[in-house]
Amino acid sequence: MSRPRPLSPESAASAAARGISLYRSQMLAYNLPGAMAAILAARLGDVPGEHLDGYLRLRWLRWECGRLRLTPAGSRVCAAAA
Repeated sequence: MSRPRPLSPESAASAAARGISLYRSQMLAYNLPGAMAAILAARLGDVPGEHLDGYLRLRWLRWECGRLRLTPAGSRVCAAAA
């Protein structure tokens, strides 16, 4: 298993501004690819609710037309974590 990459300074500052610790934001970044796989497979129940709250709060996901969508920032984090 590969080690998670640290968040960029911009992402870390963004997380801190939204009241999320660096540790938590890194944990969420590490789990974002798996969460997206579950979301795309219509298995939203497999993603813990507190993770979804964090992704929305960090603006890595957004609600659009009743569905969760990856934002450009979330896409960059997802690519870096994969």
